[in-house]
Amino acid sequence: MEMGIDLGDGSIFHSPVTSSRGSYYVYSISQRFPDEWFGIELIIKPLIRQLYNLTPKSKHSSLSRNGINVYTYSKGLFFFKNKVLGLPSGPRSRVIVMPPMLSHSIDHQARFWTGFQYSDGSFYCSGLTKPVIKLTSSSPRLLRSLCHFASSLGVEFSFGREHHIGYSLRILSEQSIMKWVERVPLLNPVHAARFLLWGSGTGCPPGLHISQYLELALDLKDPSEFEQRHISDQARRRYLEESVFLVSLACIGSKQIAFDEWWHRANLANAEHAIMTLDSLVKEGYVRKSLNVEGCSLELTRRGFARLGDLDAFWEKLQRVSPVLAAISLN
Repeated sequence: MEMGIDLGDGSIFHSPVTSSRGSYYVYSISQRFPDEWFGIELIIKPLIRQLYNLTPKSKHSSLSRNGINVYTYSKGLFFFKNKVLGLPSGPRSRVIVMPPMLSHSIDHQARFWTGFQYSDGSFYCSGLTKPVIKLTSSSPRLLRSLCHFASSLGVEFSFGREHHIGYSLRILSEQSIMKWVERVPLLNPVHAARFLLWGSGTGCPPGLHISQYLELALDLKDPSEFEQRHISDQARRRYLEESVFLVSLACIGSKQIAFDEWWHRANLANAEHAIMTLDSLVKEGYVRKSLNVEGCSLELTRRGFARLGDLDAFWEKLQRVSPVLAAISLN
């Protein structure tokens, strides 16, 4: 799975330009904030630790992209991926291929595509209720391998060019979608959340974030609240803020935490963004802050703990629709 995630959203590169630390070797994976924070902490980082005995770090990549970059410095890992596995370094989106070592095992291919689907795939609903699985790549060779794999499963699909992306494979029929996810389960919690909502008959309206998926899955909000054809900019900002709140509460957890540790763990953009987020969390009644000799510390209020309880219940629902998530604990 990790190799599929790598070839979807990852990169390896060597920077020979010397600085005070000399040249360095980097393995990084780019993700979206805040929705994919849970995938980073529960899936990507543990995979890297288990496979390579490394401790990856993460940071907000930029204000304009609103992303998170997971990274680790390792010369050994760079050469393992580049020389042993044969994965290209540097810009590679158009030249990646499915590693030949996987070609003789359908199970190994399924795990590879599960990881790739996490990164460059999606589950969504067209017209609120019509399910679609879509995988994209700029590499024609990789997509040909994907088409061959889907055909071997007896899955019906369409294949075509995508403007600005390259190529895409789409699975539209419900029967083929169910056949596909049986062999290539939805590893990305965001995809699993949409699949859960579709399966429950709620549908998955566009423009939402992980916090709104939680509220729909737990019947805390009526689906009609999100069915407007055009979401206002104010609503979009609020939806995003609510999901940042969810990540923030998960980072605080059941114990007191120092302000600096909290906002770095949450991958907030900077200290200014962290202060604004904390002020909103206190105003909403989720968090209590206190000052001591060591600085500012945070802890959850009763309302904050209740929201964490909602997150636990939501995760349990995701585990029921995705066998790979069933083995992953939220805590």
